[in-house]
Amino acid sequence: KLAAPEQAVFAALSVFRGDFTRQAAWRVGAPKQNKARFWRVLAAMVGKSLVRYHPEPDRYDIHELVRQFGAEKLEQEAAQVAQARHSAFYCRFLAEQQLSLHSENQQRAHEAIRAESDNVRAAWEWAATQADVGLLAQAMDVLGAFYEGNGRFQEGEMAFVTAVTHLQAKKSSETTTLLANALIWQSIFARYRGQPQAPTLLDESLTMLEHLAADDDVRHQQAFAWRIKGIFLHDSDPQAAEPYLQKSLAAAKVLGDQWSMGKTLTALGELFFTKRQIKKAE
Repeated sequence: KLAAPEQAVFAALSVFRGDFTRQAAWRVGAPKQNKARFWRVLAAMVGKSLVRYHPEPDRYDIHELVRQFGAEKLEQEAAQVAQARHSAFYCRFLAEQQLSLHSENQQRAHEAIRAESDNVRAAWEWAATQADVGLLAQAMDVLGAFYEGNGRFQEGEMAFVTAVTHLQAKKSSETTTLLANALIWQSIFARYRGQPQAPTLLDESLTMLEHLAADDDVRHQQAFAWRIKGIFLHDSDPQAAEPYLQKSLAAAKVLGDQWSMGKTLTALGELFFTKRQIKKAE
């Protein structure tokens, strides 16, 4: 039988989905507790088969039935605290992958996120349903890039539909910029999945950003939206696509955003190739 403090830790660990690291367990389970003491508590739970330890990847997990039992023991207020810690830990983890994701270490970043994908999904869902601007802002672009880069379009669309829905419900001055960014990502995944509302979602974001630009610095979001608009128009209207891509490139240059510049230059290269093919056909 677990002592009361150990019971509280075990119940808090029930918010994890799939496997997790020792550091994550501490940060979510008992961040105020001395690390050495926490490791002993964790070892005690492994010894009692409440938590399973896998030496090769050096990770832990909890059998689903045992996890559900732990969740039932978690009181509502304590559950909110544990879920908030869990979401904060994994949203921060996503933010920490951004530099790698935009460098030659991109593949390593994708692998790191893939290893945590169950918990990342749960963390995002909690932050989205809470419309937690701080957490969503940390995670949004990295999560979107991960889902897009791994071809997880349905999962990406669901994640951003959830975020957009709850941000719209909580619409305020502090959520509007984030909502506009979330709409761009939703439009991207909607287009990949052949959803007819994709251009409308993107235009809604562009309109919001145009209004915001009068008072706020939304150049990063506009550069992103203009690039996606140019890509959307590539097939249907190549002539109309180029001005959007040029605006995106100019904004990225002013911001010194090398990664965005590279993405936009690639899109422009593909567009110029298409235009040459059209001229040849004529």
